[in-house]
Amino acid sequence: MLESDIRPAELLEEYLRLSALDAERLFSNGDTTETRNCPGCGSGGATIQYKKNKFDLVRCGQCDSLFVNPSPTEQALQLLYKNSPSAEYWANIFMPAVASSRREKIFKPRAKEILGLISRLGGIAAKIVDVGAGAGLLVEELKALSPDAKICAVEPGTEQAARLRAKGIETFEGYVEELSGDPRLTASADLVICCELIEHVTDTLEFLRALSGLAKPGGHILITGLSASGFDIEVLGENSNAVSPPHHLTFLSRRGVESLVKRSGLKLVYFETPGKLDVDIVKNALNKDPKLEMDRFIRNLILESDQETRESLQQFLSTSGLSSHMWAVIQNSVTIPETHNNDHNI
Repeated sequence: MLESDIRPAELLEEYLRLSALDAERLFSNGDTTETRNCPGCGSGGATIQYKKNKFDLVRCGQCDSLFVNPSPTEQALQLLYKNSPSAEYWANIFMPAVASSRREKIFKPRAKEILGLISRLGGIAAKIVDVGAGAGLLVEELKALSPDAKICAVEPGTEQAARLRAKGIETFEGYVEELSGDPRLTASADLVICCELIEHVTDTLEFLRALSGLAKPGGHILITGLSASGFDIEVLGENSNAVSPPHHLTFLSRRGVESLVKRSGLKLVYFETPGKLDVDIVKNALNKDPKLEMDRFIRNLILESDQETRESLQQFLSTSGLSSHMWAVIQNSVTIPETHNNDHNI
């Protein structure tokens, strides 16, 4: 798979242009931003790395997570996603244009990988909740593989939610933090899936707790997203298209994920970085801008090596936990009922 298969350059450039304009329009004053601690370990010590779209990207001194700070307020983010040119472009132009390719190259294999992984971990998937289901491609592929499973969607976008319902997918409209107390959802799922959302979130602790509120005791939560420890994000830095505030705000390192899960009172049972695009992303960036500053060895390795070598490098990054695309499987707390001994004579 190539980056152009799922993110055509012209469409991506227009989306990034609109995102930069939205950053200028919506976040030009301090009323729409607020400072935060590290979204991974919760510490307050971080160092500015660079600016992007006038936001400061900082690196945590404890867990090495990368994040925007100050970050947009929750109210400002809701406005961004409900009423902004970049969000509208993503939902109505970008995603429909790549839906067919993404179904074949991402969601069909992802659905199979998810069900196989949960089975290997000893879990079940009789009821699945997909949080941030978008166009519903993953739900459809999961249904195709597991027709007896009950699969529903959580989606905050009104238009997207309507499209999901039109496909016959049971859909709960709203943010997961708002819906975690819904009796139809609370502690109901064997598996909660949340793909490519964590990088959009500022309060990751509240978010993870809300996700866990949907899972049964002992159930699993699968989070996929962007990792600060990944090759292309580390190498490209401020030139990385993935680092695109105000949409992408949080890039947890592996240590950041481990710390976040521990702070949430949950259990991390699986972590991997099965990404396939790191090398191709860096190659595309260098081809677009040959003057891009980069370590000479890495530049030559990416540009001068043959395809077989680049593929071997990508495989190494993926299997070594060094890709920017991460999967984390988290087990919900198992509540053991208290036993009461009413015989006071013993």
